[in-house]
Amino acid sequence: MRRLGGLLLIAVGVALLVVTNVDASGRNSKSFDAMVTALSARYGVQPKKIPLMWMVSLCARGATHGGVRGMRIVQFEHFGTVADRDEFDAIVQSRLGADWTPTVRERESNGEESLVYTREAGRLTEFVVIDLDHNELDLVRMEMNPQQLAQWINQRERVATHD
Repeated sequence: MRRLGGLLLIAVGVALLVVTNVDASGRNSKSFDAMVTALSARYGVQPKKIPLMWMVSLCARGATHGGVRGMRIVQFEHFGTVADRDEFDAIVQSRLGADWTPTVRERESNGEESLVYTREAGRLTEFVVIDLDHNELDLVRMEMNPQQLAQWINQRERVATHD
């Protein structure tokens, strides 16, 4: 009986992934996956698996009523120092593709660096956030529907002003 419950839970999870399209098809994440693979190969470090990431993405989508979706997070621990930032940038840009635009770059004096790339995809805006912090590299990919997200934020502001 316990095994049946576990199988049922797995079946429901898979159905939710298919129905809500929480990055299950990979339709918009091929360039992100290519970037992860290229960085892994170049720097000789495997990304850390983040358990239940699909659930985080599903919760973000539900909580924002579709304003944020397709969230993926990839972590590289012990990434090492990136001596040639131009080479790193070239790998990122070439794997993401020409339709991705670097929109934010922040460099700290201690060597930490954050980059944000964006791309318009119909009514959605896609984001890739790159955080290079000494020996750790974090990559985040998500899609945002600006209209739905703004509506969700406005609802939260109205609730906060009534409290």
